[in-house]
Amino acid sequence: MMRAMKISPRISCRHCLFFLISCSLITSCAQLQPVRKNPVQQSPSAVEVEILPSPAQQLMLAKSQMALGEYGKSSKILEEMISRPTEAGITDEALFQLALLNLSANNREGANKSSQLLQRLIKEHPRSPWAHLGQPLIELLDNLAEQRRQIAASKNQNQSLGKEIKELHQTIDQLKNLDLEMEKKSRR
Repeated sequence: MMRAMKISPRISCRHCLFFLISCSLITSCAQLQPVRKNPVQQSPSAVEVEILPSPAQQLMLAKSQMALGEYGKSSKILEEMISRPTEAGITDEALFQLALLNLSANNREGANKSSQLLQRLIKEHPRSPWAHLGQPLIELLDNLAEQRRQIAASKNQNQSLGKEIKELHQTIDQLKNLDLEMEKKSRR
């Protein structure tokens, strides 16, 4: 007798969606490129064909990884894409998406890297719709960096004021003790 396995519908649907998208990306419009394993040992006619997804398919794969919550995998694909020669309509979106992924890190390094990626986007693809979306983000990131600097300065100032207050309290306590001693001496 076979026992039915219980599979979480959420996990099952996510994995099925990822599998279907991945399969369609790899098989539908893949580019065929000749690759020679070892040209010295093989004859010129011995060529293997390697199927590589097109940049558009890689971008779609990265976006599907993001939709599944696989941000690390998506980031890796996008990093690889932006390291290659620029391709209009693809590299610009990859830069923008990667900048958004770095923003989700919610730390200074992520914000700095996002800002750098958005600046590169605007410099290399000034007419891209992604560059137009990136400009306000750069301004927000600059404001965020300025606010972080102000917060750090305020924290330093608060610490120094806290030290001064502590010292003043100690001085007040010393003066109170001195005053009590003088009062005791004057009564004798």
